Amino acid sequence: MPEKLPDFTTVLKALRESGAQVVLIGGVAMNAHGTDTATFDIDFAFARTRQTERAIAQALGRFHPRPKGFPEGLPFVWDETTVHNMTTLTLATAEGDVDFLAEPDGAPPFTELAARALEVEVFGERVLVASIDDLIAMKRAAGRPKDLLHIMHLEAAKKRSDT
Repeated sequence: MPEKLPDFTTVLKALRESGAQVVLIGGVAMNAHGTDTATFDIDFAFARTRQTERAIAQALGRFHPRPKGFPEGLPFVWDETTVHNMTTLTLATAEGDVDFLAEPDGAPPFTELAARALEVEVFGERVLVASIDDLIAMKRAAGRPKDLLHIMHLEAAKKRSDT
């Protein structure tokens, strides 16, 4: 468990204000669809454009991001080149853990993922949230034991929304 509860509100606001093209995925996205899954990080798929990479770098810079598990003394440069050169960024920040995935396993290309996403208010911010079907596909591709449980929660949420 983290030392302090994450403040996803400030992260969401910073990303929205930056204009970064992101779609919320993972546990917080599941919660936005009505599941009660506990999560201590926030996950995003992002568009592979220089504009979005620059926006992510600028938005998160004030939160002092570092790779999760990175030794404190090891040098790390946070900028748009870092975002550009990584497919997956798992970051520890002053506001909590934040993950960015350019190509989440099981997800369609970003343009399709964003087109199927729903605009939802999450922590007071309007954000694109991956569809239940896309979240299920990502969880299925990950295949970890917790993901199999998450699929059941997402399928139940889908049934509730269909009625």
